[in-house]
Amino acid sequence: MNSLDRRSLSEVSVYNVDKYGASGNGWSDDSTAFSAAWLGACTSSNPSVFLVPQGKTYLVRPINFKGPCKAPGLTVVISGKIVAPTDLWNPEEQGAWLQFSYLQETTIQGGGIVDGSGQKWWGYSCANFNSQNCVKKAPVALGLNFCKNVALRDLTVQNSPGEHVKFFSSSYVEVSNLQIASPGDSPNTDGIKVAMSQNVVIRNSTIGSGDDCVAILTGSSDIQIYDIVCGPGHGISIGSLGEHNARDTVSNVVVRGANLTGTTNGLRIKTWQGGSGYAQNISFENVIMNNVFNPIIIDQYYCVPAQGCKNQSSAVYVNNVTYKGISGTSATPQAIRLACSRTVPCSNIVMQDVHIQTNDGSTATAFVLSVKDFLRNNPHF
Repeated sequence: MNSLDRRSLSEVSVYNVDKYGASGNGWSDDSTAFSAAWLGACTSSNPSVFLVPQGKTYLVRPINFKGPCKAPGLTVVISGKIVAPTDLWNPEEQGAWLQFSYLQETTIQGGGIVDGSGQKWWGYSCANFNSQNCVKKAPVALGLNFCKNVALRDLTVQNSPGEHVKFFSSSYVEVSNLQIASPGDSPNTDGIKVAMSQNVVIRNSTIGSGDDCVAILTGSSDIQIYDIVCGPGHGISIGSLGEHNARDTVSNVVVRGANLTGTTNGLRIKTWQGGSGYAQNISFENVIMNNVFNPIIIDQYYCVPAQGCKNQSSAVYVNNVTYKGISGTSATPQAIRLACSRTVPCSNIVMQDVHIQTNDGSTATAFVLSVKDFLRNNPHF
């Protein structure tokens, strides 16, 4: 994995956005300077560094840092602060504010701040503002599309218009030491979303948002999540899967070591009626819940009432899911809800050392529907 730590500055070509005319005053548009510095770094014949220096604030409009790059090893160092414009733009033209695409062997790091200036977007969100002019889909703050062998670490991503960090059709991704922060009432501001991606590791990160802390979507496999702190937010989710009768698949997901506080859900697998495919080989281990609503959920009847909730017999198959070493407190009397399809039941669900009680210390309840091969070992619920 490419890293600035592995070479001295004398061995690399540094492309500082200031050298290309960026003002860094927080209100002048520095997009042109960022594009020019990126072009230099990407086309360099030497290992290169794209540098956003410390101590300044750079206003940048939607920009695509596009590869593939000629540079034999590229490091993006964001040490300063990058802010998005406060006006709204059309996210259909570019789905992410800062978009990195078609990159290989790239590290994005630096200890800086990426601020999506999402407050105006939240106000016009269809979740808060019911009109024909409301925003249905706000842009991602930081998106990585069609990337391979990339690392994202040591950054703060905050106040995204929509999802904070999204990986799409990428592989061999390492995420560590991210700080993701938006208010709990900011709509659709997922912390990290993984879609159509494989071999992704997320570790040692703190995520607070108005939606899922981490969401794993269709086409994703071999996802590992270690030692994260979640809250506020909607917890850790697989899905939703199977919407509009789609065939969706997620497999080989490990969550090991997580602390969830005050989230509206805990560990959730959600699928729509009428879909097909599978969510399988999923393990949740060593998770602590603190005042979490709905700590453990499998919901094969997921729907949005405004879209209609039609009964359908087909379903995404949920198989081989393990909950081990799950403890803490539930904000709801029912801590566990396994609502599986009558026609496509969940199977091979294992709960071992699950100790969940309500906030007042009483025993939490569980609801179980249509689960085959349900193994419970030393449960306390």
